[in-house]
Amino acid sequence: MKIAYFDCFSGISGDMTVGALLDAGADFGALKAGLDSLGVEGYEISAEKIVKKGVTATKFRVRVEGQEDDHHHDHDHAHKHDHEHHHEHDHGHEHHQQEHEHSHAHSHAHEHTHSHGHTHEHSHEHEHGHHHHHHHEPHKHEHKHHHPHRHLRHVEAIIDAGDLPQPVKDGAKASFRILAEAEASVHGMSIESVHFHEVGAVDSIVDTVGAHLALHLLGVEAVYASNVHVGSGTIKCAHGIMPVPAPATARLLRDIPTYGGEVQGELVTPTGAALLKTWAKGYGRSPAMRASAIGYGAGDKDLPDRANVLRVQIGEAEDAGVPLETVGVVEANVDDMSGELVPVVIDALLAAGAKDAFVTPAIGKKGRPAYVLTALCEPAASSRMAELMLRNSTSIGARIRTEQRLVADRRMAEVETSYGPIAVKVASLGGALLNAAPEFESCRAAAEHHGATVKTVYLAALAAAQSLEG
Repeated sequence: MKIAYFDCFSGISGDMTVGALLDAGADFGALKAGLDSLGVEGYEISAEKIVKKGVTATKFRVRVEGQEDDHHHDHDHAHKHDHEHHHEHDHGHEHHQQEHEHSHAHSHAHEHTHSHGHTHEHSHEHEHGHHHHHHHEPHKHEHKHHHPHRHLRHVEAIIDAGDLPQPVKDGAKASFRILAEAEASVHGMSIESVHFHEVGAVDSIVDTVGAHLALHLLGVEAVYASNVHVGSGTIKCAHGIMPVPAPATARLLRDIPTYGGEVQGELVTPTGAALLKTWAKGYGRSPAMRASAIGYGAGDKDLPDRANVLRVQIGEAEDAGVPLETVGVVEANVDDMSGELVPVVIDALLAAGAKDAFVTPAIGKKGRPAYVLTALCEPAASSRMAELMLRNSTSIGARIRTEQRLVADRRMAEVETSYGPIAVKVASLGGALLNAAPEFESCRAAAEHHGATVKTVYLAALAAAQSLEG
């Protein structure tokens, strides 16, 4: 199975993602043709090689008519009609978002000024080392300065109308819905009310659809990512000082393992977070793979201690296509708890979303009988699970770590027996049947109905399940 692993040590944005995938071998001409088929007018795209602190990377640009300079209006242009954003913070970023009356506040730099962030404009000088430069001529239209609003349904209609593979359409629409849901949540409005300003919608569509199409062109079947560097510091919003990441981006990053503190400023855009949310099957260390291509997508800002690039490695998974999943492991030892509390702890953890929770008998200090409480969960939920574990047990400390696990494909099936249809849980690995387990409650109901023993029905269902395919 072909997989991609994104190293987000300098954050992630939509244009960095497209640039990295182009750098890894996605065909620019095919990308351009797919974007042309959307019928969106008034923009041009280009891709060029630049150098960031000695690292050659591909810079993907979207220039939209009506923009006075070459900056990115990210997905953050989804906002409610009476809401204005004006963000400023050091690190060379300025955040601007148009009011409903469409007044514009733009920070001017030079030809290469545009955003790598939550609608921020990153002004910097590129270290040029151009090897090639692709251009896409702009689609002309008469109303260059008229910027209507697009709601989610309008964006979805544009994507549906394109001549694109269905997985690309489905993925791009899913990313936009994730973006709209985040904005709706932050602003306390319905998802149908969220709208995207015209300029922002154009390059949002190009970045989002372009990323999904580039990934498809490379034949990637599964995506994994490192923990995500979000930056640090604060931004100045219309409503006061806010910590990095900004509210909508923070909402998008829920359940994604992140860290900050090494770079002042925002490093993750809403588009980048939404793409991860749509794609990533796991976070943390790279899964075992044989990389056949490595690409670097350039951001806009020059960072003081690192190349501002997103790296993607693409290759075959070493485990014959078996999916790898990063899981949080939370453990606590208890040696003074009544056994009656054990199911209470397990039920609390499962109710809170743990993938599994169990207890292992152990011998503690001074020969005391003890338990090891264990919960498996999403890595981002580990702290919450540890707190639940301590609140519902007598332990006063918990261990947290992340591990990778192989996960068999699972599905429910129904088999016919002389006792009627019985539900069976089927597990497969690499398309081959691995295990089939009749559901106990289904067996018990059939046994009671036919006056048979549960064991007899179970064995009949197990025999019938052997003919199932993985």
